[in-house]
Amino acid sequence: MDYSRLTALLIEAAKEQQGEIQKEQAQLAKAISQIKQQQSQLRTQSTTMRSLQAEVREARATLRKVKAQVAAAQPALVARK
Repeated sequence: MDYSRLTALLIEAAKEQQGEIQKEQAQLAKAISQIKQQQSQLRTQSTTMRSLQAEVREARATLRKVKAQVAAAQPALVARK
């Protein structure tokens, strides 16, 4: 058996495998970066959503007050006619 040829094949296979590992590591790093970016966007969107929900609650409260004022004023308006 020609061990020198086998050694050369094994070295070449190891180099090829190392290249694939490096390529996969780069893909993994890119995926992790994208995940971190998406998490950041999600946090921003969640904060915006909470802010919008608070605004809606405030608007509803104001609307209830206005409705109550209109309802209270209606008998007086009807009596004036």
